[in-house]
Amino acid sequence: MKLDFKCIKCGNNNYFVETIVLPKKNSKLKLDIGTYYLKICSNCGYTEIYSAKILSNSKEKILNVEPQKTGNS
Repeated sequence: MKLDFKCIKCGNNNYFVETIVLPKKNSKLKLDIGTYYLKICSNCGYTEIYSAKILSNSKEKILNVEPQKTGNS
């Protein structure tokens, strides 16, 4: 989630995050549980929803990147 959030509806910079769990169907038509984050504008209530699974994958990719060495090493 972007930390420099600005609400597209009212322009407010403040928000809060809620976690929700929703049922979803998988490819075998069985129910799975999906975790999602709601980013909610504290002024007007405009809400964006993000999949926790996708965000955790992105975070792992970022954390697994080794920093590049600079200088004369």
